[in-house]
Amino acid sequence: MAYADVLATEARDIPPLRDPEKLAALLYTSGTSGRPRAAMLTHRALLANIDPVGEVEPQMIHGDDVVLGVLPLFHVYGLNAVLGSVLRFRAKLLLVEHWDPVAVLDLIEDEAVSVLPIAPPVFAHWRGVEDPADRLGPVRLVLSGSAPLPPEVIEEFTALTAIPVHRGYGLTEASPVVTSTLCSRGAPERFCRGRTARHRDPPRRRDLPPHRERGPGRDPDQGRQPLQRLLARRLGRPERRGLVADRGRRLPRRDR
Repeated sequence: MAYADVLATEARDIPPLRDPEKLAALLYTSGTSGRPRAAMLTHRALLANIDPVGEVEPQMIHGDDVVLGVLPLFHVYGLNAVLGSVLRFRAKLLLVEHWDPVAVLDLIEDEAVSVLPIAPPVFAHWRGVEDPADRLGPVRLVLSGSAPLPPEVIEEFTALTAIPVHRGYGLTEASPVVTSTLCSRGAPERFCRGRTARHRDPPRRRDLPPHRERGPGRDPDQGRQPLQRLLARRLGRPERRGLVADRGRRLPRRDR
């Protein structure tokens, strides 16, 4: 796509790719092993993540938004979920070179930033700031990802600012969004369109019941738990992982 097309006054359809499966980016992730491995992301994988996320309500990013660009662009969250969505929906991205909690709040006010894609540590940095509702006046939506965010932190922040906070779960190989509270209009998170998961029991070579764990003496109708916690436990145990996405194609295991 030419730079002139990005600056065009009217939106244009994305031109078809000659080979959608062609490699678009190599993004390194340490996964569960702690050793960096390159995740191979195709053009189709990146686009397939942007479009479904753009269909949720309220829309994550739209053309009138000014989006805070404080996340590193070498991370899949900053690269595709933020920059990719900004380009796709013709929003404005305000890049921040260095993180400073107070200086960023000043930028939010001065530039009328409306969407804040951030990581959970930011909430701790802004805790205790005077008049947070005034400092974050232009903001309509906060998006949290890259690490778990306790519900009590969301409740405290929303009580002080009246700004909705939505959290998501993802991984580099998925480009990155898998679940989000935007897809469920609240908690717990649900899969965004085009995302499914399967829990495998390798020794028995069978699938486990979705969203449920069974054990000796446990009622099979009990034990349901929030999706993010269940996935985190499954994905944290290599012998029981089995995340499936994109028409049943299994994602590569990060510790191989």
